[in-house]
Parts: sequence; structure tokens; C-alpha cells
Amino acid sequence: MTHSGGANDTMCSPDTQYCAIVGGGSNWIFKTAVVNGCLQNATNGGQNPSVSVPGPFSFSRNKATPKVFYWLASNHILNQGTIVDGTPMTFTTTSNAFFPFDFNQTNCPDVPSGTPTSASILGVSKNDTVFALNLSWSGGQGTGTNVFAYKPGVGCAMADYAPNGVSSTFANLYAYCTPPNCATATPIGTNATCYDATGGAHNTQLSLDGQTARTSGACFSRGGAGNVALWEIATTNVQGLGPNDTVAFVGHDSLGFNKDVTNNNPHPNIRVFSPPDGTAIRTYTTLHDFPAGAPNDIEAHGGWPHPNNDDNNPWIMSEESYTSCGTNCNSPVKGQNWIWGLSVTDPLAPLIWFGPTYSAGTNSSFGCNQTIPSVSQDGNWIFFLSDDLGTAGLDSGSGPLCRVHVYHLQ
Repeated sequence: MTHSGGANDTMCSPDTQYCAIVGGGSNWIFKTAVVNGCLQNATNGGQNPSVSVPGPFSFSRNKATPKVFYWLASNHILNQGTIVDGTPMTFTTTSNAFFPFDFNQTNCPDVPSGTPTSASILGVSKNDTVFALNLSWSGGQGTGTNVFAYKPGVGCAMADYAPNGVSSTFANLYAYCTPPNCATATPIGTNATCYDATGGAHNTQLSLDGQTARTSGACFSRGGAGNVALWEIATTNVQGLGPNDTVAFVGHDSLGFNKDVTNNNPHPNIRVFSPPDGTAIRTYTTLHDFPAGAPNDIEAHGGWPHPNNDDNNPWIMSEESYTSCGTNCNSPVKGQNWIWGLSVTDPLAPLIWFGPTYSAGTNSSFGCNQTIPSVSQDGNWIFFLSDDLGTAGLDSGSGPLCRVHVYHLQ
């Protein structure tokens, strides 16, 4: 299975009828069924998996279109597909004025020449009205400084957090443009507080309301490393923490409908940000602390289900604890990959803890090469990859093979 590198290691359609697993550079889509309360693979055994597509991937965020999914081919071409049930299961590719969409020099402002070398996870808003990601022309994850948003029927917007490369002291911001006007589009403004002078953004995510792109590593920080930039798409409004701020706003996050939870150890913080507002970012709510004994080096990723298109669902996060497991992250280690559930509506609500109880001598963990769990869009299931019994063996690169495990949340 895949290494950590995006929040979409596992993902499901809005009704959990289809689920995808990232592995070997592709997204493998399975059909599922609930039997006696247990989620099971329902695809014909000779056709598993029966649909696969490459690149950043997302299912539709529209409950009315559970068979629709999106993927980015060759790091720059956004496609829309629709699953066709059968044996084998297949899919059709949409071809109209909106898809495929190429994030190229004709369709988007100020695009570098050549083909992108990497792309971040693919963000999709409610009802599939906005798509966002960051692209790189110079390497892999952590090297891209261009954040794009595509709104079918409107056009492409872009935030360039390093227009002058590593010597940048500002960011260029672009409104939505419509081809062929994108090739000559000019910035609608600049930002001298949030920019990237360190080499590249780690990732870009999209709030479900489609208003805000959250890019980690794009806002200059006190130590010269990356904080988080929150861009109100197609405007000059960028918020983050700059050199004179005293509150850390770093680390992995989870995006809700219009809220953000950031893991600032030893407890997570929640901020309202859509549209981004400086006061809301600096005036935040502290959620429940981690229990006594939790590591101080929690490396958290999150997932936030949206069955009602709101923020009233738990935030699920995994603890990867790099320091605790050191070079042994590929084997069962005490304290690795815990899975937590947090209430975003009641900061004092008890913290939910999924998984086995770790104790001295217990040789079990949710450890599969720093896998990232995800929550189904309907809020009913959490998925993670694990070799919790140590019986799956090793792959060709001597890394652990993984099985998909599922917990029923409600």
C-alpha cells in the first residue's frame, strides 16, 4: 500500500458504496456492501480491483452522484469519471466543456513552462463546484509554490507564493480567469506576509464550502520554516502567521466545512476561517488534551466527515510519532499510529480512542509505513491500513504489506 503523502490513502463515495485505496501509483476502486453491520468488498473475486486510475484522486462530494470520481492525469489534467457496475466494473470518462480540464498556460494564469513533476492531494468542494491543489515543476511533495483552484463554468485562479523563487518576499494572487484570457492574466494583488521563501509547500487542501485553500508551508514564519497560508480563493485575502506572531500555526490539519483543526501539541486547536480572518485565526478554541502518556511528538493527519455539509462531526486523527518509533516505523512499536476522535462541538467531550490498548510488552500497533486513516463521507466508518498481527509479510521493497481495516463509528 501507499506511504504517507496525502490524506487520501483510503477514500469512499458519499454513500460508501464504493471505496478506493491508493497503492502502486494508482487509485484502486472497489464496490462495497454492508452485511450484518460489517463493511465488505462486494466486487467479483476475479475482478479485484476492477477499476484503477492514476494520480491525485477524490470521489464526488455530491450525495446525488455517488458513482462520480475525479483524478489528475500526468500531474495536470483533471478528469471526471463515472462508475459503471458490471463484471468487470468499468467507468466512463466525461468529455464536455468542463472536463477534462488542463492546468496549463492557456487555462490558468502564470503557469510555468513544461509539465508538472508532482501534485498535491485533490480537494473537492460540496457538490463538486470547486477543485483545488498545488503543483510543482521542480520536484516532489514540498517543492510546489503554485496553488490552483478550478471552478467549472468560471475558470482558474492561482496563488503563487514564490514568484521570485527562494528570494521571494511576497506572493502573487490571481482572480478566476477564463481562457484564452488566462495566458495574459496579471495579479490582482500581492501579499508580503504570507509567501514561501523556503522552497515549496507541503500540501494544499480545500474547505468543503470551496472558499478557502489551506496550504502548509506557504506562509513565512519566525524561524524561516513554513506556517500555514489560508487563501480566500480568487481574492487578495491571505491569512497566516508571520514573523511577528507568537502563536504557532503549523503541523498537519483537518478541514471541515468552514473550520480548521490544527494539531498544536499537546492538544489540537480549532479555528473558524472561511472566509479567512486574522482575528479568527489568532482567537481559537483549544480542544481536548491528549491523555497522559501520549507522546509529545504526535505527527497527526486528520479526516473530517461531512454527511450534513456542516462541521458537526468528530475529527479523526492518527498519531505517527516519528521520534517514538524512529527507524522501526515499519514494524509493530508501542505508541505508533494511535487513532483519536475529537468532538468539534464540545471541547470538553471525552476523547475517543480507537485501537488496541498499548502497554509494555504488547506487540501490536496500527503501523504500516506511516499510513493515514480516513473517515467515510457519511461519517459511519474509519479506514486504515495495518499489519496489526504481523502476518501480512513484506513487499518487494522489504516494506510491510498492509490489510485494510474498518471500524464502525456509528
